[in-house]
Amino acid sequence: YAWSKAPHPVVDAYTAHKPMPFDTPTTDMAAVLYAARPQEGYFKVSEAGTLSVDDSGEVKFATSANGKHRKLVPDPAQKERLLKIYTELASAKPVPRMRFRPPVVEEKKPEVPAADKKSP
Repeated sequence: YAWSKAPHPVVDAYTAHKPMPFDTPTTDMAAVLYAARPQEGYFKVSEAGTLSVDDSGEVKFATSANGKHRKLVPDPAQKERLLKIYTELASAKPVPRMRFRPPVVEEKKPEVPAADKKSP
């Protein structure tokens, strides 16, 4: 990530987590990738279930017919494609944000005094 002179959300998140190098789950990247490109087939979607967080902070998934959650499971046949796209996305230089112009304030035109009206 040495190229990252400007703030980069992925770089910032990973370097804030703990000193590099380290391996970490890519659940956040998986969620974003699936949301943006579901048609690519990188993941399979689990049966319905329920997510819960235990006292140690670990996320647990239990299948349940009435569950409102699903897990993304990497498709083993897509491993190479998935690694490639993760690397490309995490290494991409961010696109500079467009600067917004301040709102244009219309100048008030001076009021033209009404012609003096004289009563008859």
